[in-house]
Amino acid sequence: MAVAGDTVCATSLDILPSLLMFYNLKDEDWHHQFLESDLEKFSRCRCSDWKSLPPLLGLDRRLVDTPPPQPSREDDSDYEPPTIRERKEEFFSTWRRLKGSEATYKKLIDALIEIKCWHGAERVCRLLRSSLSAKCIATTAGKCSKSGPP
Repeated sequence: MAVAGDTVCATSLDILPSLLMFYNLKDEDWHHQFLESDLEKFSRCRCSDWKSLPPLLGLDRRLVDTPPPQPSREDDSDYEPPTIRERKEEFFSTWRRLKGSEATYKKLIDALIEIKCWHGAERVCRLLRSSLSAKCIATTAGKCSKSGPP
């Protein structure tokens, strides 16, 4: 644990080895690109500070601070603003698209640990474990064609 004054702060260097062991993952597993099929699943995770993630993931904070576009006047009778989950899903999809192979499970876990979203980091580990078990990681398209473990 890193110590800042009298406060003990957890860092990803402190926590990652425990997560590796607990979820039976290997060090090389972290470095896979985050799968598109895991984006929707992860966007359901409740992480109240998710808007702090862009700079930690190498993106501009305006991606999450900019309000969604408003419809033109003739369209607004059917307009429903995007839900938080939809906005998170769009953000993570943009991160994956812009960062490509740098948008890894490890990068996201590091960022979640930084903002103290422990359950989010654990959720990413479970998604990674599931994708590895289902052999989705090896696909080049980044989508899982199987619904579960083989």
